[in-house]
Amino acid sequence: RAAGPDDQACRPPSGFVAIYREQLIAGLRLPIPSALTEILNYWGLRITQVHPNSIRIIIGFLIYCQLRSIPYSLSLFRATYILKSALTGWYYFSRRGAS
Repeated sequence: RAAGPDDQACRPPSGFVAIYREQLIAGLRLPIPSALTEILNYWGLRITQVHPNSIRIIIGFLIYCQLRSIPYSLSLFRATYILKSALTGWYYFSRRGAS
């Protein structure tokens, strides 16, 4: 269901998961891929804490692995990307070795 005026993404009702429209625009689809959940769980993050561009990064990484017949693993994702936090409170992933 769509959020109501008193709903907060950081505190969804019991049994619900909150996502942002921008995350759907960035490529997130339902059901949420188990690999995405595994990545977020590793860092103890809720999907509402992750910037939409990082959702695009994760989905793109998963698609790239699939197209290249590379088995996805959390270790491979962690070797490729690093988690960073923005001053705005969002978390985002950046390619390792990038400035």
